[in-house]
This record gives sequence, C-alpha cells and structure tokens, in this order.
Amino acid sequence: MRNDSRGQLILVGGVVVATLLITLVLILNGVLFTENFSTRDQPQAIDRVVDTGGLIEGTASEVIDMENSERYESRADTAQNVDRDIQQVSQSLSERRFEAHGETLNIEVNNVQDAWTVVQTDEGEFQAAESGFGFDNVYGWEIATADGIRDSHTTVTSAREMDPSNTSEASRTFQLEVTGSSSDWSVWIFEHPSRNTIALGTTVDSDGNPVVECESDDGTADIDWNEMTIDGNDCPFKFAEGVGEGPYELRFHEGDEITGTYKFVLGRGPGTEIGLTPVTGERTVADTTKGDSTVADEPAAYDGVYSTTVTVSTAGEDLTADSVFFTAPRQPGNTTSGEKP
Repeated sequence: MRNDSRGQLILVGGVVVATLLITLVLILNGVLFTENFSTRDQPQAIDRVVDTGGLIEGTASEVIDMENSERYESRADTAQNVDRDIQQVSQSLSERRFEAHGETLNIEVNNVQDAWTVVQTDEGEFQAAESGFGFDNVYGWEIATADGIRDSHTTVTSAREMDPSNTSEASRTFQLEVTGSSSDWSVWIFEHPSRNTIALGTTVDSDGNPVVECESDDGTADIDWNEMTIDGNDCPFKFAEGVGEGPYELRFHEGDEITGTYKFVLGRGPGTEIGLTPVTGERTVADTTKGDSTVADEPAAYDGVYSTTVTVSTAGEDLTADSVFFTAPRQPGNTTSGEKP
C-alpha cells in the first residue's frame, strides 16, 4: 500500500508540475521570476545532487542575466538583487520539494562577483566615449582591464573593405585585442575584398594584410565571442586563444573603420579598471556607477554581476548533502575569472 500511495503521489505531482509549467508567467521585478522558475518541471531524479546542480546553475544564470539587463547605475545594486532573487527561489523551491518529496532545500549565496556590463546600444563607430571628456576621435583605446570576459556579442553593420593590392592593411583595419599574462590575441574585422560579407581573421599574410578565416552570410554580421561564431558559422579559432591568465586588457584599434553595437560583461576585482586615455587620464567608457552621463552610440558601463557561488543544502529521508556551485554564464574558456567555487 505504501508503494501504491507513493506512486499515486508521484503521478499527481507530475500532473501538477506539468500544469504549472504550462502556466508560467513572464519575469516581473525578480519576484515573479523566482516564483516562475521554481514551478518548472523537476525530474523525479532531482534527489540526486547532479540534477539539483543543473537546476541551480540554470537558476543562477537566468537571475544574473535578468538583473544585468536592468542596467543599474549604482555600484552593487545588481549583486544585492541577484542575492535577493536567489533567496526567493530557494524559499519557493524548498516549499515545493518538501510537499512533493518530504525534503528541504536551501540555497545560500556565498559570493557574488561584481562586473561592468559595457555596451554600445545604438549603431556607431567603435570609438571611446567623448561626451564631457574633452577629447574625440580616439581610434585605438582600452575598454577595460578585467578579471574575466564573458557574455560578449558584437553586431557589425559596416566595416572597412580590405584592399589586397595594398600592403599593411592590418594597420588600417579594425582590430579587437585581448592581452593576458602570457601573450596578446587579436582579431581583425573587415569587409571581404571580393564578396559582400564581413570577415574575421587572426593572422596576416606576408604583405601585412588580414587573412580571411570565417565570414558572415551577407554585408552585416552577428558575432558571438563566447561560441566564436559569425552569423552562426563556426570560426577555426577560439576567442582570446593563448593569452594566459587574467586580468585581461580589452582594446579596440581603428574604431573609425567599423560601425555597429556591442556588449561585454567584464569581471571586477583587484587590478581591474575602466580604460583611461593616455594624455588626459579620462575614462574611455562612460561609467554610470560614477555618475557619468551616457550617449547611446558611445560605450557605457553599468553595474553588473559576473558570477555567483552558492552552497546548496539538501536534507531528506535518504539524502543529506551540501554542494557548492559556481556560475558564470557564457564564459569562454580562455578569459575566465579568478573567482573559484
């Protein structure tokens, strides 16, 4: 009888969870999001730590993404809200776990690493911010020195057409550069010399011209630096290969030779800072956490979260476990944060 009753409970629980899944609502101010997430379909094997881990990492990733998208302008606001959201998830999820399985689950936030979310939201040249700073036309400049680079994306609407009849075209073509403890890594972005596509290359030929290694489907491009794809097409290299450990310096060169938008989530920590101009010492990115005003087609930095570390405690009739989970959504393997679980 006990097995029959338990089987019926599991069946009813499955129907309830499936119904809740169908009625999920959109995210609203964190509270609705956490209630929404905690009602998702949970496998019966969630008693196992590995299944719990997948659920918790998914929770943390979505909470971080949601709060980073809010573009807070006060330092640590994002971290406080991520902590709050995860605690709300913990409470709602624990209630449902107890009702369905007789288990308790608690998620404790051990650490939240701050970040700058650096964006250029409107189409423009990839130049440094100049509003109120007293300088302009900064074509080669540092965005930031960061403890990790993740969740990075660039849209390209136009770029310099590379002319193979010239020499040293690389010096006149837009270049994204990452420097770590071991070496530099660069990628050039340019219009293909004979096709109406945007091309990427990490090497130059004997004439000093970038070599096409992957390209877009047409005259614009969506570049995912985490997956290292252009318009969904794989490139034969990885973002920031071989640069070593951080902090990482992220720089743009010849920003007047490209237009588009971009986003980078850059970890904060010891030895990190927003880029400064070499002469005036002004910030190259408008830092909203320091009160800088912003312009849509210029780079701006908002308060953000890079990663979270949480301890998940599960207690039930047949399982008691404490597990630690580190989450840094869409972090490439070559520009990892120094934060550890």
